[in-house]
Amino acid sequence: MNTENVKVLILSAGKIERELEKIFGSIPSGLIPLNGKPVIFRTIDKLLDEGFKKISITVGYKKEIIQEIISKQYKKKVELEFILTEFNKPPGNSIKTAMNYCKEEKLLIILGDTLIDNNLMKLINKKNSFVLISQRFEKPENWCIITRKNEKLEKIFDKEKNLDKNEEQYALVGVYYFENTSSLKQILDAFNENDKLEISSIIKKYK
Repeated sequence: MNTENVKVLILSAGKIERELEKIFGSIPSGLIPLNGKPVIFRTIDKLLDEGFKKISITVGYKKEIIQEIISKQYKKKVELEFILTEFNKPPGNSIKTAMNYCKEEKLLIILGDTLIDNNLMKLINKKNSFVLISQRFEKPENWCIITRKNEKLEKIFDKEKNLDKNEEQYALVGVYYFENTSSLKQILDAFNENDKLEISSIIKKYK
């Protein structure tokens, strides 16, 4: 598949969680260092290795810093687009804003603090929407949890406190692919601009 038909969107408008602030200070989520290298650099490197030539990144919290750091490292390697969103709203709101800049037929979304080992293009070439999941998680209340039926999403539980962990549960790990952006836009248009929009709410409507 031609990667030009796929819009790649990295969500990095928010700040890191309070627990991590004690270690790294107040920084955008994508700039969490791992072995001396920001996590978002590892994501961009992965995308470059797979042949993507244009990457869009949502920015908000300390936007000047993340734009400068990423541009300095990658402006000669890939076409970059920075999309300003409200960092104090959930990531679903960032997606809704970013869709105003989406002309591509398909959309790949990656959270800025997510590490990826999977071959993304191999999954995209199957021409089905997908999310990446894992059973390696603790405390379901810290995750968006799903159950499956016939290899498809069945139920979604978003950080529910009273959810007991079991073998049928999987955690969403920050990679979401939508095969049809026209359908996605219709879903997003139905949400009010003032809504606090979680990605799980979008997936529930899309699936």
